[in-house]
Amino acid sequence: MDNFEETKNHKKRIENKLRNREQILNAARLVFLEIGYESCNIRDIIRRTDLASGTFYNYFKTKEEVFIALHDNALARFRPHIKTAFEEANGDFGKFIYKAFLSYFNFKSEELLINSHNNKILSASANNQTPEAVALFDEISTYLNSFCIDGKYCHINSQYLVSSCIGIAQELGRILARDESQSAHELAKFSTQFVIGGILNIK
Repeated sequence: MDNFEETKNHKKRIENKLRNREQILNAARLVFLEIGYESCNIRDIIRRTDLASGTFYNYFKTKEEVFIALHDNALARFRPHIKTAFEEANGDFGKFIYKAFLSYFNFKSEELLINSHNNKILSASANNQTPEAVALFDEISTYLNSFCIDGKYCHINSQYLVSSCIGIAQELGRILARDESQSAHELAKFSTQFVIGGILNIK
């Protein structure tokens, strides 16, 4: 077999792997939404694909691994929204906080990745430990630290602030997941006032 054929076959194998993984994730997304994470099992996910059980286990060992992969995919899609929020804030700290929260709640509303109030593993396994979660945390920290230039917010521990903002977003996001009639704007407005008000009282 010449180099051209080897390269062609290698590329085909990679494409098949990506296609299989995407098929599993798409199936899992539907199963988690329709049945709920706690109620479903791996067989429910496999039945939504045209893959054999053995093929599934080549990619994931547990449904928790599938959940975390879905969670990371969502974070990867969300990160550009945070960058846009920072750019549109044009150096205004309060505007950035508001736009970041609004971006999250709008994204949450559109994605509704998983019915999160029904998932006990969310806080334990997928919030802070995965590469995408760490990258998002670091990116938000970088944006927040940039506001220290004028000396106004330099006394704030950015790690505490980012963790607090993420916690607020996640908890209010669960309200949005349960009740789609909730306003993303009102949730972002409340979150911003809560954060800014808290910061003003930190000495």
